[in-house]
Amino acid sequence: MIKNLLITSIVGGLIGLDRTAIFQTMISQPIVAAPVMGLLLGNFAYGIAVGIVLQLIWLPSLQIGAAIVYNSTLASVLVTASTIEVSNSLSQPDGSFTSIAAFSIFLGLPLLIFEQKLDILVRKANAFWVKEAEKLITDGKFSLIGITNLSGCIFFFIKNFIFLLVSTIVITTVISKSYFFLPVNFNEGFKLFFVLMPLLGIAVVLESVLAKRNYIYFFFGILTTIILKLILENR
Repeated sequence: MIKNLLITSIVGGLIGLDRTAIFQTMISQPIVAAPVMGLLLGNFAYGIAVGIVLQLIWLPSLQIGAAIVYNSTLASVLVTASTIEVSNSLSQPDGSFTSIAAFSIFLGLPLLIFEQKLDILVRKANAFWVKEAEKLITDGKFSLIGITNLSGCIFFFIKNFIFLLVSTIVITTVISKSYFFLPVNFNEGFKLFFVLMPLLGIAVVLESVLAKRNYIYFFFGILTTIILKLILENR
């Protein structure tokens, strides 16, 4: 388990850089990051399920400008890895996946508050590299400026790696030790929680779709659905 969590933390830390530090190719979005981790850990289906749920939840939280929202990328990696590792270690049937995934989210969300504080600290620490880059420009050492950029990215990676490694170990340990001691109704509640969470995201989507300027797209979507339904039925 530790080996898998170590690999997960390294890969997840790299994917986390895509969020703001480098690239920004959208691989850091939950709908992509979670399936990638699921594929890495041997359960792509679990990754897809977690990715869909978390993507819908995080739709209104946009990382724009200097805004620092809860890290959806690390949440995706954390929940996916914890869910798969706990499911494998407990040899649970697929029916227990939803309760374990919801339990992972329940434990992971408070940790994201702490991660947000770490993110702020890293950004403040990276101000040092900005000053170093300015000195290099003043001294005419332009070829060394890339090193300051890379150093800032390394700071972000170290933060991501340490957070993921510690958090996944804590969550997998807590769930593994407590799962069988929880009342049946408790686990059933987690299952219902995981099933209902996407509805929250769907409600957010509908709220934006039903805005006056988006009515045309809403009705176009309904019309397209009806036409496709008729075409498929008449084949």
